[in-house]
Amino acid sequence: MAEYAIGSIITIILLFVWSYKFNKTQPVTQAVKISYRQSSIHEVVKPYLSLSDFAKEPKKTQARNIRDRNHIRIIFIDGLAYWIANNSVYVADTNESGVIKESARIVDMMGINSVELDKMLFIMDKLTDRNTDDSGSSGL
Repeated sequence: MAEYAIGSIITIILLFVWSYKFNKTQPVTQAVKISYRQSSIHEVVKPYLSLSDFAKEPKKTQARNIRDRNHIRIIFIDGLAYWIANNSVYVADTNESGVIKESARIVDMMGINSVELDKMLFIMDKLTDRNTDDSGSSGL
């Protein structure tokens, strides 16, 4: 009977030593903290959103109407300035100080080749594009 008691005691001691070593060698698992920021949530749902859902029409204010009426949009390409006035596209030469007003002339759309026509279509698209607010704010 003593042999059984000694065997049981040794077994219990070995179990305690083994469980102590086993618990010590296992990596300590910590809870993962997930931060829910607006930017991380947006990255998750971005593929399902359409930008047209959030597009806002610019507000029609008196200040915007006056600015649109009194200001001319100009695009500078290849040392030339292009703008639209009186339903015509004008072009003028430029230098370091700005646009040379004396060189202003109407672009002859009938006498240009297809490459120049594509360039003029690009310029006209940029000049008539009113989706951006170039006055220094985001426009939102």
